[in-house]
Amino acid sequence: MSRESAITRAEHFFDNGSLFELLAGRIAHPTGSQNKDVKIEMRTYLTE
Repeated sequence: MSRESAITRAEHFFDNGSLFELLAGRIAHPTGSQNKDVKIEMRTYLTE
């Protein structure tokens, strides 16, 4: 893949919302390693 092609793909990934979707999925789970009330959410986050 050429440099220009890689840049174009990265721009498209950002501009079409794919980056937002990727990040949203990663931060959608409430987590907190010191909070024992979120064990289920932590396990879900780590296994998905």
